[in-house]
Amino acid sequence: TQVELEKSATTGAQRRPARVEVVPATPGAYQTVGLWFERVGPPAAIFATTLIYLFLILLNPGDLRDRLVRLLGGSVHRTTDALNDAGQRVTRYLIMQLLVNLCYAIPMAAGLWLIGVPGALLWGLVSAVLRFIPYVGSLVGALFPLLLAVAVDPGWTMLIYALTLIIVLELISNNIIEPWLYGASTGLTAMSLIVAATFWTALWGPVGLALSTPLTVCLLVIGRHLPQLAFLDVMLGSRPALEPTSRMYQRLLAGNSADAVELAEESVADTSPRQFYEDIGIPVLRMATLDHRLQEASAEHRHHVVTGMAAVIEELRSHYPAERPETPLEVLCIGSRWTVDTLGAGMAAHALALDGVAAAATPTAAGAVTAELIASLGSEGAKVFVLSYFSPNPQEHAQYFARRLKRRWPESKVVLALWNVESAE
Repeated sequence: TQVELEKSATTGAQRRPARVEVVPATPGAYQTVGLWFERVGPPAAIFATTLIYLFLILLNPGDLRDRLVRLLGGSVHRTTDALNDAGQRVTRYLIMQLLVNLCYAIPMAAGLWLIGVPGALLWGLVSAVLRFIPYVGSLVGALFPLLLAVAVDPGWTMLIYALTLIIVLELISNNIIEPWLYGASTGLTAMSLIVAATFWTALWGPVGLALSTPLTVCLLVIGRHLPQLAFLDVMLGSRPALEPTSRMYQRLLAGNSADAVELAEESVADTSPRQFYEDIGIPVLRMATLDHRLQEASAEHRHHVVTGMAAVIEELRSHYPAERPETPLEVLCIGSRWTVDTLGAGMAAHALALDGVAAAATPTAAGAVTAELIASLGSEGAKVFVLSYFSPNPQEHAQYFARRLKRRWPESKVVLALWNVESAE
């Protein structure tokens, strides 16, 4: 009936669900040991396997060396040099690492002893050993004395002193001692070191992290000595991937005049404008002329090179102005035919002016040797005319141009700057 249904509904609403609690069973001794082995077993197995490999390698190193020489093939001299270079680099790296660790551990132990942390000598030794593991070792080595300082001192004084000591030692070690001792001992870039640490750690765990730098140094040396594996040197090595001339040419082709000017200023800061023109400026224009002759460069590329190099020359002139002596014009550098010839003439004139010679540069109108051009050179002309040519075959034009100049100024000398002719000085 309806009354009974209402009573049953009221009774069901008053009932509450029973509380159920799942209590995990306490693991026994065997289960505890099994869980411990699950956590410690894989790293311990990798470490034991590494020790076995090391023992087998040291048991007969000569045989392994012979097999590597046979496997790499090619020139025996080149392979031998690669193996010797790898051994020397790894040895130098480990010695420098040991010195860095000692320079860190000795002040660490002394500082902890003065602060009052128990076992200061032990923690200094532990930090020296753990710092052989890149990135992680220094953090783990610093964690033990900090935890002990928290446990021993009821206040914060010992912890603050210990933390300050560790931070100061890390700053000194990372910014002064390591750059001073390491130098270019490994030849690896910072990016390649991080990538190598990530790769070898993912492959072998903590052991791979500890061996990441020596193993990567071996790969770098092999790539540096064997042409088949040269890409390893490009990817891992700290040497510039492009020569200064190629770097400058690439920036100009990309239309990045700002980077080209920056590269030029860096080069000039170490040498001089004249050396820059000789080592980089003229070779870049020579490369541009060759690409134009082989039809590998578009009109846009040629425009980028010309405008960018003009900006570089103008920037160097403004930063390194030459005081023109109060004497008549001695040398006139003429861009004989094309725009690149004019750029070469500008470089030559600037270099001569920096040497104290009264020199100037002037272009020609698309290589046309006209009466107006001869008249524009002045009534007295110059003692020396320098005709700039990047053409590989400038003989006819150069002879005609020189003849016109000698006819107008018989006492003057004509010098041909043949930048792109083989055996030309």
